[in-house]
Amino acid sequence: MPTLHVYVAGLRRALEPDRPARMPAKVLVTVTPGYALRLSAEAVDAARFDAAVTTAHGRLGAWPAATAGSVVNRPDLTAAELAEVLGELDAALALWQGTPYVDLGEVPAAVAERARLEELRMVAIEDHAAALLALGRHATLAAEPEALTAEHPLRERLWMLRVLALAGADRQADALEALRQVRRILADELGLDPGAALRELEGAILRQDSAIFWRPAPAPVTVPASPPPALSAPSRPRPHPHPRPRPSPSRPRTPPPAPTRGPGRSSAAPRNSPRWRTCSPRRRVGFRSSRCWWASRASGKRG
Repeated sequence: MPTLHVYVAGLRRALEPDRPARMPAKVLVTVTPGYALRLSAEAVDAARFDAAVTTAHGRLGAWPAATAGSVVNRPDLTAAELAEVLGELDAALALWQGTPYVDLGEVPAAVAERARLEELRMVAIEDHAAALLALGRHATLAAEPEALTAEHPLRERLWMLRVLALAGADRQADALEALRQVRRILADELGLDPGAALRELEGAILRQDSAIFWRPAPAPVTVPASPPPALSAPSRPRPHPHPRPRPSPSRPRTPPPAPTRGPGRSSAAPRNSPRWRTCSPRRRVGFRSSRCWWASRASGKRG
């Protein structure tokens, strides 16, 4: 028993090298009736692998697939987005270090988890190949699915990826031969015909359907923002539509001399003269009040 405690203490130091002395452990903890290992999901490779593959598969979707008449369900992702998915899958597959939980042998829980992770790894491999095809790398991928279909001959999605890679690399004859090969394997192993997706893919190759040549979706076009309008100089005030009349430059601005009063003279200009008319209370328009004042003085009026 003392030896077990020594092993546990050494393991705790390895798991938590920065833990102060006499501080309770947080990873390898003591519980009744023994010990428990408490780790976050980010600290376990299997959990990180599961999360990365699930995220990438959700972005790509379950394709390639087919419907009546054509191969459809291509990824609606741009080249940059496909490159991101490809990087996520590369990082996830790099976490794979052989058969998981091999030290646990045939423990039922370990066997079930091992089978689940193996299936998830195949999904990641298929998604990786699909992302390469969507990027237009048919020629570089044409030889890779061949080894995979030999190792996993009953996975129809792998066969579809192999056929699409061959057809996209202008190897239609090899693509049709691969379809005949999978038809024989399924008939011999399972007594079944290929699924609808493989049958539609064969028809698409025979009629040279453009849908089998996958290309990434075009990047969204961004419209540049229009520049702000230039500030215009302040405009001059508009002239008044009815300006006030100004005296003509030809007319003198000084008032006319007043007539001298004396014996035998008339005291003012005639009543019908322009001066009198102008100074009439009803028609005092266009002349200054000074003229009217002089006219009043000349007539003897006081104002």
